[in-house]
Amino acid sequence: MERKIIYLFCGIPLGKEDCSYIMLQEAVEKMGLKISSGSRLLADARFSGLHSAICGKHPAFARCLDRLYLPKLDKKKPYDVFTSNNIALLNRGLFRRLKDRYDVRTVLVTQNVFNNERYPELLGRNIEDLKEEFDLIVTTERADAERFGLLFMPNTFYNPLGNEVPEVIYDLSFAGADKGRGTGVRKIAGEAKKAGVSADMRIVGNGPKNGAVKYVPPLPYTEIIRRDLETNCILELLQPGQTTATLRYQEAVCLNKKLLTNNPYVEQEDFYDPRFIRVFRDEKDIDWDFVKERIKVDYGYDGRYSSPEWVRKIQMELDRRKDI
Repeated sequence: MERKIIYLFCGIPLGKEDCSYIMLQEAVEKMGLKISSGSRLLADARFSGLHSAICGKHPAFARCLDRLYLPKLDKKKPYDVFTSNNIALLNRGLFRRLKDRYDVRTVLVTQNVFNNERYPELLGRNIEDLKEEFDLIVTTERADAERFGLLFMPNTFYNPLGNEVPEVIYDLSFAGADKGRGTGVRKIAGEAKKAGVSADMRIVGNGPKNGAVKYVPPLPYTEIIRRDLETNCILELLQPGQTTATLRYQEAVCLNKKLLTNNPYVEQEDFYDPRFIRVFRDEKDIDWDFVKERIKVDYGYDGRYSSPEWVRKIQMELDRRKDI
């Protein structure tokens, strides 16, 4: 019997503008994947104004998860339930109850390195305990996959703007949370200004109001993609301890944009092309001529980062482990 697929995540309440929702949209359309977002619960008056990570610890929030958060499951049908970090780690009993009541295989998807103290969703967690609780743990960090015996899967990608091609306005752009990268972004923005490079640099969070970097509230993913399309070159900065490409790499490849990155391991990535990707060690090492030069970019992207492909590979691994 075909397994129904649910992706359960607790993100900032941007609804259909949320990054996770958009990246999974193709699987929603083609595979019937059901997304259950924390945005719905966070809109509840009882939790209004609370961040998802805080209300995830609230006893009433945990009770509501069972009653409201998940769609009604059919005990006669099998399900694959994918979940992101917050819900999995703050409501540990939820997934035990799911497995007790239904024919469910559970998958924990982690998108941040385990040892980043600035973003400690998994810091200090016993990974072996999590491996006992979940049928599969997926990570976007290759080093963590090798270290802990997890499944490495790159981020998925979906272009919500379709064939729309905005005019290129900036030479360089960055948009993302700090995660220990703020100082680096500010230094690069300063050097870009000295080099006469037009840059659109945005960090999600609070910071100085004046400066080459803008501190902004959470950005809809549609806006991030639009800014990617409006730039000649996308800036990628790894989190401390990270060794694998971020979503900025996937965006550059899928949107055919140049990439400036501090990832020394980028040559291991599927679509690495030295014509379009340049590595730097620090802000003094950046080739600003590469950033500014307008050239035709084509990585020959073949669709392998699509969410249906991502789901199929995870389900194949679940099947394989079951047969071992």
